[in-house]
Amino acid sequence: MGYKISKYENEELLAQYINKILKINNNKLLDTEINKEIRIIIIILNYSNNKDIFIESYRNHLSKRLLNENIVSNDLEKKILSKLKLN
Repeated sequence: MGYKISKYENEELLAQYINKILKINNNKLLDTEINKEIRIIIIILNYSNNKDIFIESYRNHLSKRLLNENIVSNDLEKKILSKLKLN
């Protein structure tokens, strides 16, 4: 029947989660923990048919983080973007 259970796609929720861990104010994780979480999200996205939804949502969150100067690390953001391009 194709009923929509939630107004959010799983990929949007993943983008919200990655946004939460990449914000300065919410950063309670070590760099190694952040890298581990990012690797897990990339693996999950490899099995997704809707990567474009994640990328659009991630891009919106990234632009807000950049405008608010709320980025943990520029290098980390570049690393995520390069991993997304490869997959």
